[in-house]
Amino acid sequence: VFTFNANSREFTLASSLNYEAVKTYEIVVKVEDPSQASANQAITVSILDVNEAPVLTGQTFAIEEDSRVRINLALYTTDPDTGRAIFTWTIDSEVPSIDNFAISSNGELHLAPNKTLDFENCEMHEVVVRVVDGWSTLPDSAGQDRVPSGDLSDTATFIIDVVDINDIGFVSIDGNNFVTRGGE
Repeated sequence: VFTFNANSREFTLASSLNYEAVKTYEIVVKVEDPSQASANQAITVSILDVNEAPVLTGQTFAIEEDSRVRINLALYTTDPDTGRAIFTWTIDSEVPSIDNFAISSNGELHLAPNKTLDFENCEMHEVVVRVVDGWSTLPDSAGQDRVPSGDLSDTATFIIDVVDINDIGFVSIDGNNFVTRGGE
């Protein structure tokens, strides 16, 4: 991970560091004088944690019309800071309109109040969701408070393909007349 340049007497990184993989490194430095007398000294390098961006993976769902929609967005969200990130999801945009869906405080994408899936009105909905990871102030494994580095985000598209079902026919009674209507 580290290389040492004897001419400049500097350590440099040979590869990137990842706090979630390795939190500390120990380097043993050996010094030797012209008479070949030497000494060893251990140096501990502690890696500081930084906030990494979450990843939201879009999905496509086939859902029958008139069904409830409940999509747990946490199942499609990952973050290297697992256990420390606090996620918030919002809707960035919707096709055909922005008021058909909502996201609850627990990260569930669902139909907005008084909205239904109706194949005859719209065969597909595209919902662009944004996830933001809040930077937790919980101490890290070394007991050090994290230094906030700003909330990071990602977006993904969730597609709801509405599956057509046979609409139930009904009978309307108007006085002595019976009018029968079949399903669409």
